[in-house]
Amino acid sequence: MPLFIGHAAVEKPIDAAPLPQNPGMSANPGSNAHDDSYMSDTYAIRGPLGKSPQVRSAWLATLQGDPRFYPPTDPVAIPVVITFDQAGYLVAGVIKFRSADQLAYVQLTLIHPETLATRATFDLPGESTGEAHFRPAGAYFYLDHLDRVVVGTADRDLWLVTHAKGSADSYFPAVANTDKFFVYYFAWDCDVLTGVLGGEYCAPIPDDLPPPDAGDPSLRQTFTVALRAYIAAGTHTGPDSSKLLKPRIFTFAPKR
Repeated sequence: MPLFIGHAAVEKPIDAAPLPQNPGMSANPGSNAHDDSYMSDTYAIRGPLGKSPQVRSAWLATLQGDPRFYPPTDPVAIPVVITFDQAGYLVAGVIKFRSADQLAYVQLTLIHPETLATRATFDLPGESTGEAHFRPAGAYFYLDHLDRVVVGTADRDLWLVTHAKGSADSYFPAVANTDKFFVYYFAWDCDVLTGVLGGEYCAPIPDDLPPPDAGDPSLRQTFTVALRAYIAAGTHTGPDSSKLLKPRIFTFAPKR
């Protein structure tokens, strides 16, 4: 089998009407499988022409499916939707199977854009496998404007899944254990954080987000963020209280 079959294509650009950006979703075309909230499949980007192509790949199957082991079991990993967060990381929904349990599930996978190394995974609820071409719940999802995965599950629930892990890495080595922290900014304009450590993890506050005529009159047209210590759900234990920062509440007033 030759390494390359065919020949380079000639670029033939076409014009298309611009599509509006959904403010509740991450930037087109990286928010979902079909470019935008209209599912238009209209991509304002260049495609490959076949000039000195390079191929990079990554093994996403389960450990039991590692080709070093024989015979492999469940060596299947099918990325159906691949999205991109604001930092350029790939967020993929990978279909996997557990044949022994006749179960299929989607594993949300965070992938480094350069090395294609898996940075984090999260399994959605599985369901019994069906007929050929069966796709478990969660195979399709989108990223919202805060880089959260919005996905439906087999339990007919709607989940928001975030991946702030790694957002504090830019503070290493000044901070040794950056894996224990996360950094997220809220700003009227995230462009002002260009060059700031962790500035790529920023959620812009839309002008119309604070409701002008609802709630406590003293808090109208403000945006409040509360930060508190986290306690694992279903337990009575938590982190060492002597090493915790005090809970804080940040309130943003309207731009003047």
